[in-house]
Amino acid sequence: MNKSGRYISAFTLVDVMSGMVIISIVMSMTFFLMSSVNKQTHDFQQLKLKVNQLVLIQNDLKRQIELSEQLTEIPHGFEVQLDQQELTYVQEGELLIRRMNLEVDTLHENMISLQTKTCNTQTNQVNEVSLNLDLDGFELNLRFMKEYGAAHTINNMLLNGD
Repeated sequence: MNKSGRYISAFTLVDVMSGMVIISIVMSMTFFLMSSVNKQTHDFQQLKLKVNQLVLIQNDLKRQIELSEQLTEIPHGFEVQLDQQELTYVQEGELLIRRMNLEVDTLHENMISLQTKTCNTQTNQVNEVSLNLDLDGFELNLRFMKEYGAAHTINNMLLNGD
């Protein structure tokens, strides 16, 4: 009340406190929403990086198999013979390992299986490679075929007596 006996219109302490409670509730909901969106964005980026890595592995293997002179089956993997290089791909536990000269690379960490099919059992010549990989609970199958051409097939028939 003022001197003239009238009430002054103003905010009371209860009004201010209720406004602060409402603002804090809205801010906490906004913070929760932003943190969940940020986590989903991070998870998506990690998945995108893994998919990009698989695409690079797939393109690299496809190029090497197409340009190779011969694929040979070895225990737990296969060898790719290029002009001046010999690459070895093997499965060691859940890892896909590539060995080239003195370098060793881990290409994928969640390997399910690496399978080869041979077209010539005497020389262990491979014409199909199949990789089964796990990507965040999804099983992916990558298949690569090696076409050896007519001259190569005829030479194999002559050598094997087929």
